Amino acid sequence: MITPIYRVQCDGPGKEWLSLPEGHVTGADVTADNLIAAPTAKRACNWPGEKEAKRAAVGAGWRHAPDSDFKTWFCPACQSAGTRP
Repeated sequence: MITPIYRVQCDGPGKEWLSLPEGHVTGADVTADNLIAAPTAKRACNWPGEKEAKRAAVGAGWRHAPDSDFKTWFCPACQSAGTRP
């Protein structure tokens, strides 16, 4: 059986991924305060559904473009750099 997963990638210039930090213990709770923007998908979080991926992104400070219908996401660094529309 194939099970889909969802990941979140910033649409800003860095194209970073919503990820777990180095040293995160497998099996430990994943909370918004321990999610980071990482340059590669190596430690990107695999969410079981689109709703869960959106909820995690919002909790970690990521925001969608107002006209994107939740399809375009910007990490906090891109937002503070003025990349967000």
